[in-house]
Amino acid sequence: DYDFVGKALDELKVEEQFYKVRQKPGKPIYFGKKDQTVVFGLPGNPAAVLTSFYLYVTEVLLRMTGNREGFLRFKQLRLLKEVEKPAGMTWFLKGKTEESGVQILPAQSSGMLSAFVEADCLIELPEGESLFPVGCEVKVTMIR
Repeated sequence: DYDFVGKALDELKVEEQFYKVRQKPGKPIYFGKKDQTVVFGLPGNPAAVLTSFYLYVTEVLLRMTGNREGFLRFKQLRLLKEVEKPAGMTWFLKGKTEESGVQILPAQSSGMLSAFVEADCLIELPEGESLFPVGCEVKVTMIR
């Protein structure tokens, strides 16, 4: 109800490339273009902003400046704690890598930044699955 970014950018004739993705946090991200300018509209919650910035904005900015390798590095690691989520949306959880796998940090709310103090990665839980048992391998996006 209070997201005016899409409407404002439409009035400025920014061509929407996508608006809203099936992920948590960061669902209401906007990406558009006008001529040679790219425009991002990031979510309103602090952790959602930072997650979206890592996953989308850093990659685009680096590619635009000629960096062919990008910023993000990925790993497959074993979960050290079981997690369950509803199917239908990809989740990105703040995590901390350890020698034996990856730990899910507390304070995962999109309104809280405290988990980012310790986090060195984002744990990706795909939209089509709901149960992730201890020891299963998950894709991890390194942010440090």
